[in-house]
Amino acid sequence: MPLINNPIARKYLGVPLNKRIVKVTANSIHYQKNKTQNIAIIYGSPTIREKGQKVIRMGTLAMMLLVLGIDKNLVLPLIALTSDTFQPSAKDTYLRQDDPTINYGDDSGFRIQDTNNETLRSILEFDISSLPAEATITAATLSLYYYNYIGKKPTGKTVWAYKLSRTNWVELEATWNIYKTGSNWTAAGGDYVTSNPSGGSTTFPSSYGWMSWNVLAIVQNAYIGSIPAEFLVKFETEGLASNYSFIQFYSNDYTDDTDLCPKLVIEYSTIVDKSVTDSGAGADVVKKADQIKIQDKNLPGISYF
Repeated sequence: MPLINNPIARKYLGVPLNKRIVKVTANSIHYQKNKTQNIAIIYGSPTIREKGQKVIRMGTLAMMLLVLGIDKNLVLPLIALTSDTFQPSAKDTYLRQDDPTINYGDDSGFRIQDTNNETLRSILEFDISSLPAEATITAATLSLYYYNYIGKKPTGKTVWAYKLSRTNWVELEATWNIYKTGSNWTAAGGDYVTSNPSGGSTTFPSSYGWMSWNVLAIVQNAYIGSIPAEFLVKFETEGLASNYSFIQFYSNDYTDDTDLCPKLVIEYSTIVDKSVTDSGAGADVVKKADQIKIQDKNLPGISYF
């Protein structure tokens, strides 16, 4: 869409000149901010006024391009949608019931297991302090790369990601019994909550690969509290005497391929209020049923809906 690549158009549409546009919809422009982050600008129902009189309300990107061609004041609420990827985890380790005093914080993988008296759980932390103030978090997904199992194939078994209720645990000191040297968990095996905020669950796939949990409530809770996002990952059913599974995920110490380390993807919106004024004669506007057609005078034969 040539108008969107026009520097003047980009200025008024809020799209940086040096960023690649990756997607355009009827009411949004998506551009690539960096390797791990795309930003979508959503154009809400702005009002065009000419000589102080309301002329038209509009809500599509095509209408937004009118900013290039009509004498007006444009009052435009912009909602920027951002997706941030936090990878790897800031801290992670696993807790082993049958080795309750051993720390595994420097292992390249972490584990969960549902065996009687040999339960394993994993704990992780992500630093989300870089999120902007007054963001509205709309989605959060924890992803771990599952690469090995021993015992019964876990296909279909349910595993939960709950909120770990401590932030002051030490990666190279935490064990089944303690969260740091000299300090016990309230309950051996890690302190966590199953509600307020609620956790997220998923089931094991039939083959190795990424597994994902919806952890929106946990991340919203962490953001509101200005604390890291903390997780404890465990089987839904533990203490099995048979048909148990030993599972391995890559940790933040896995260096062969860091793209397989734990990651947390957070989507959020921020509101940017902009009032812009422009004058010119760059486009003709024709109303056609419920569509607005913009004919670019500088690019004959090209129009946008």
